[in-house]
Amino acid sequence: MNVAPCARISLGEPAFLSEELVPLCQMDLDLELVTTSGYGKNGALTFLQRTIRPQIVTTFQLPDIRNVWTVKGPLNSDTVDENQANCLDKDMESYLILGKDNSTMVLQTTDDISELDQSGFNTETRTVFAGNIGDNYTVQVTAKGIRLLLGVKQLQNIPVDMGSSLSTAIVCDLYLLVVSELGALMLLQLKVTADDLDPRLTVIRQPADLELEAVTACLHKDISGLFTFPSEVTEETTGSTVSATPLAARRASRHSTSMTEDSHISFTSQEEIDEDELLYGDSEINVTLPDDSNNTAAKDAADMESADLDTAWSTSENTRTTHDPTYWAFITTQDHKLQIYSVPEFTLAYEVKNFNGGHVVLSNSEVEDGGKEPDAKNLPAVKELLITALGPKKHKTFMFARTTAGVLLIYEAFSFKERPTRDRLEMRFSRLQHNVIVRERKRVAKKRNAEGGVDEGKITYSTKLLHSFENIGGYSGVFLTGAYPHWFILSRKGELRCHPMGIDKGIVCMSNFHNINSPRGFLYFNTQDELRISILPAHLAYEHQWPSRKVPLKTTAHFILYDPESKVYIVVCSKTEVCKKFVRIENDEKQYVEMEKDERFVYPTQENYYIQLLSPINCDFIPGTRINAEEGESITAMEIVSLNTDHQMKTIVSIGTSYCYNEEVTARGKITLYEIIEVVPEPGQPLTKNKLKEIYSKDQKGPVTADSCGGNAHRCHWPEDICIRAERRRTVRCFLYRYSVIHSSDGVHQEPDSHSRHTDECQRSEISA
Repeated sequence: MNVAPCARISLGEPAFLSEELVPLCQMDLDLELVTTSGYGKNGALTFLQRTIRPQIVTTFQLPDIRNVWTVKGPLNSDTVDENQANCLDKDMESYLILGKDNSTMVLQTTDDISELDQSGFNTETRTVFAGNIGDNYTVQVTAKGIRLLLGVKQLQNIPVDMGSSLSTAIVCDLYLLVVSELGALMLLQLKVTADDLDPRLTVIRQPADLELEAVTACLHKDISGLFTFPSEVTEETTGSTVSATPLAARRASRHSTSMTEDSHISFTSQEEIDEDELLYGDSEINVTLPDDSNNTAAKDAADMESADLDTAWSTSENTRTTHDPTYWAFITTQDHKLQIYSVPEFTLAYEVKNFNGGHVVLSNSEVEDGGKEPDAKNLPAVKELLITALGPKKHKTFMFARTTAGVLLIYEAFSFKERPTRDRLEMRFSRLQHNVIVRERKRVAKKRNAEGGVDEGKITYSTKLLHSFENIGGYSGVFLTGAYPHWFILSRKGELRCHPMGIDKGIVCMSNFHNINSPRGFLYFNTQDELRISILPAHLAYEHQWPSRKVPLKTTAHFILYDPESKVYIVVCSKTEVCKKFVRIENDEKQYVEMEKDERFVYPTQENYYIQLLSPINCDFIPGTRINAEEGESITAMEIVSLNTDHQMKTIVSIGTSYCYNEEVTARGKITLYEIIEVVPEPGQPLTKNKLKEIYSKDQKGPVTADSCGGNAHRCHWPEDICIRAERRRTVRCFLYRYSVIHSSDGVHQEPDSHSRHTDECQRSEISA
């Protein structure tokens, strides 16, 4: 999104802020930037926010919750009638599983949320993991067992004895991987018959078969074709050639790991020699152009080389092929290795030594050409691992790793053809730079404790801080809980965007929640034991570096200011119109003379300025608040000032203008003061409660070029300085002081001329407001 050229920038308050978050914003101001963008018909206002502010649907108080999961499934027929069940979307979450330290709570979600007293879930112990497996089945993993359910009906109960309690579980399609506290692994698969009768979880890899000492593990489903062996790669292609993205390969070879680097998509002729192809592999898209230079299609295809990146990105997405799914297990071991195994065979396909070292590029240690790697035994170990595929067709694979020291590592996988080795993946991982902090700063914790806040030592966050989400407000990515929550979202251009969400302070746990009351929403628990069901505000776009929205005005915006008292914006705009008359001065009066030219004459244009109030609620101009400037009058300065009238501060809008007609007419100016007042709104238009009231207007001998405010006085600058002061009730006085202009090598300076500041030279004027 292009916001240039930016003429003015102003601070404002967000319009759509939930009532639960208003007290938090009063303690710590959460503002937004508003800038004028574009010119002419491309003129617009751009609203920029640094953080994400969720729209709260409802809030519940539930103490001692450590984790939350949402699952789909048929509703309980004892509590929900058939008609109500048929009205609900099948993609909606039906149950909430809330994990405590020693027990589990199960809630059913329909129009309202209610607790289930009887169900097939194990509520007497702590839940390690809960989620959907297969199409409509639910799996619950506790410390000593695994349960398979259909809705609230228990189908299977598997006691598990792996020498210690279960600590981690991951589901990917029909596979379930569990990890014990001692690092033992067990892989299970859901087997369902064609008629969906007698579904069962079957153990396909016992702990004895997997002699690993795992610290953490994760399952990944790949449909992009990136996870392939050398023997599986075919050279025959049809149509547009699409390869695994070479962006990360280029970034890795150049050691440029910028997180916001644009994806490069090239359109080249097959007859040309592509240097990028020789250096980094196949190009992403090859478009064959006909030899006929007169062909319109050929010219259009050639022009696409400089086309917008969004169009190129959508083109690559449409031509990208989808491969058969393959499944992989990512495991970190106690000797700080990252190992990738094929599932269900569990054949080692990739290994990275000293994974906790945070290397810029991760390569397969089995095929690396010698060289000693730095010892990372003394570095913090990896505590949590998450692999996710993002993009419309899941073509980009990202790996998130969190260490015990609170360091977050983010890697992007890319295809890399090194020395062919059978049964070894031809890929590498490139580290992305970011500024996300996971662990709370000590000084912030001390400051909060001094202010009487919640002690961080008493806050128990979930052991799982990385949560992948799907289709929350149309976006997919990763959510980081903890003291500093962040959203990681993949944009349409293939860039991983990072947005903080610190308005509600720390977040204990989070999950997707698609419900009739919160469509495509989410829920989370904060450190105050509050369950907030929320949605992402739909008026913002989150695929840019900052959450933003662009409001087209179809005209040029020159100034914008925000009035905190009336909570409206004051905008100065102009429209370009053809000028067919010029000005003459006769007897100190302006006379407009029409120009009579032939039809081939090109008339000049001029800007016609006007002022109008804009509501931040609907980002539209308020009807009946437009004030047009005079013909030939340009608004050159605007400022919101505070004047003290009768020991009461009033917010005043100061407008400085200049009259520029031609070289034969001396430039003049005018100072106008407006007050934003409240009136009775028009029927059916509640936003029309604010109006602009003129309280002062005075022509000046020169153009007014700038405004400033200091103390109880307001100053407008032109070659002779004017000071406007509110001296007594409902009276505004204007004083004129002459300034001498000093030119030096450092610039132009204005100094008060004491010899010219006399009472008889001061031009005074006063009006009653």
